[in-house]
Amino acid sequence: PENSIISFKAAAQRKVWAIETDFRITADGKVVCIHDKTLDRTTNGSGPVSEMTLAEIRNLRLLPVNGKTVVPEYDYEMIPDSDKLVPTMEEYLKICSESGCLAFIELKEDKGIIGLMIKAIEEAGMQGRCVISSGKIELLERYRELGGEELIHLIFADPQRLHRMKQLGNSSVSFKYSSLDAELKLDMGGVVLTSFKELVDYVHSLGIKICFRAADDD
Repeated sequence: PENSIISFKAAAQRKVWAIETDFRITADGKVVCIHDKTLDRTTNGSGPVSEMTLAEIRNLRLLPVNGKTVVPEYDYEMIPDSDKLVPTMEEYLKICSESGCLAFIELKEDKGIIGLMIKAIEEAGMQGRCVISSGKIELLERYRELGGEELIHLIFADPQRLHRMKQLGNSSVSFKYSSLDAELKLDMGGVVLTSFKELVDYVHSLGIKICFRAADDD
């Protein structure tokens, strides 16, 4: 199941480059790994994550779901009950730390998460081994304001935000491959780009790393 202890362990065993997850905060100020605002899709519970305590959430079990399109190819019944719990931030970082995998964290909200995350990264000895990702540049700016120094990653960049990312430093961006024009005639703040190489070179000239997010269909 997505965002589960067993999926993190499976990735770690395969020595992947990074393990991605999403952070949400509980009613009692604990950070857990779950994609949605609510528990409905991925657990046998319901309601907003932020309105339940960690103890209440840990009484739930993850369902055999993985994203919106992926068909599970595992035996759900064979998964130990302990691996069906919603993971905490600390459990996730421990697996990343012990396996040598990077922690690729997507921020969807703050509500105190960012400060707790910075502290947890330090306590787990994960400095220099994290990517802090978000589709909301304001969250990445807040991370920098609080003293976070890890590589930040903006999902689905645009011209105006590219220069803001340059100012934040130690940054990277992604473009959604399928949304780019075939001829790539993008006006990047007065710079007209006509090829993928020109786009890559331009972003690199700003001191920013770049990747292309894969299409979600054939």
